[in-house]
Amino acid sequence: MTDSALAAQFHQAMLDGYQELAQLHYRATYFRQMVQEHGGVEAARRLLRQDNVAAGLTAIWELGRLDLSVEAFVLRPEYAELFTEAERASARQRLADLNYTAPWDQPDAVPPAAQPAPSLVDRLAQAVRNTQGGEREAEPVAHATRATPRLYDPATLNRLVERFRQHYPSFEDERYTNDERFYKVHFAQRMRELLGRERLGDLIARGDFAAAQTAIKQACSGAVETPSGYRQQNNLLNQWDLRVMLDAPAEPLARRLYDLLYGAGAFAERFEAWVALLSTHKPGVWPAATYFLMLHDPEQFIFVKPRPFRDALEALAIDLPWPTRPNPETYAQLRDLAQDLRRDLAPLGARDLIDVQSFLWRVGSAPDEAEDDEPDEDEPFDRLDAWQAGIETASPFVHFFAEEYPTWL
Repeated sequence: MTDSALAAQFHQAMLDGYQELAQLHYRATYFRQMVQEHGGVEAARRLLRQDNVAAGLTAIWELGRLDLSVEAFVLRPEYAELFTEAERASARQRLADLNYTAPWDQPDAVPPAAQPAPSLVDRLAQAVRNTQGGEREAEPVAHATRATPRLYDPATLNRLVERFRQHYPSFEDERYTNDERFYKVHFAQRMRELLGRERLGDLIARGDFAAAQTAIKQACSGAVETPSGYRQQNNLLNQWDLRVMLDAPAEPLARRLYDLLYGAGAFAERFEAWVALLSTHKPGVWPAATYFLMLHDPEQFIFVKPRPFRDALEALAIDLPWPTRPNPETYAQLRDLAQDLRRDLAPLGARDLIDVQSFLWRVGSAPDEAEDDEPDEDEPFDRLDAWQAGIETASPFVHFFAEEYPTWL
């Protein structure tokens, strides 16, 4: 078999593995996009080069299906010639750290490392500390993905589910894909093309901060034709959300965004530095603070619009103080909430936090009864968001007016 044919076989095996995991209600959307963009072999190599534990490996470990992990596929004897011995050794070590040996992998000997590297268990614990806001004593791996109880009683979710199902029977419904998911996945891919680690890092290294700022702006705008033929604008950020980024100096904007997405420090510190830059003129910057995070990694991060989240917290009887200015502690709680919702919504086909964000937007923007909230700082922006959400049902004249005169609006 030629190398190209073997690579194609490995590529298909990776996609088949994704489908098998999807049947277990785990959909590694970002992984599938990597495979489709780079090919199965290159996607596997990129994952093996990552120092931090991939969230996907953690999830597969929890399912008890490490035989479907990238590492296990790399170690299959039929694909041995596609990878170097160092790559196969790395895959073998990651699985060994989890007390797993692929049944088809029987190496004669595994050479010891010159200096012992941190085990996967240690890296899992570090990943948890990063996402929860700082250094702590390592917790048992059994608690790696969820160290605290749910913020809500799952039974209280039923009311919101019924509200969602008034619009769509499931997250796999064609209308849901057209209305909510397709364009968000498209713009996530576009953002990774415009602001990938190598591209953004190269712009920063060359000192071309104006080009970096332009790429950031491009990643926040645009339109795409959905499978139904509708021209969908990227409406996740409104003009006030965009303004806080466009008003920021180009160099710190590029550097802090790069650090937010690709930095090696504690996530809480990187998030706080990003928020500090955005909130120079106004504190209410939740959408701008979380937009790139979800598009970059929808397996771990949620995009936060204040009003839908506050509505969801109220409907779920969650007493969580809402700060106008984003902070790492509150965002960690919202991420926990989003992951709980993802698990509880899995029977409806929820794949990642893009689906959770879409769920919260849909049910939070359509309350069962009239509200009598006191006005707050975010209300003018929330009203604009609601107006944008209704654009798709507006007349062609309104579409034209919104596109031609966005600044007036």
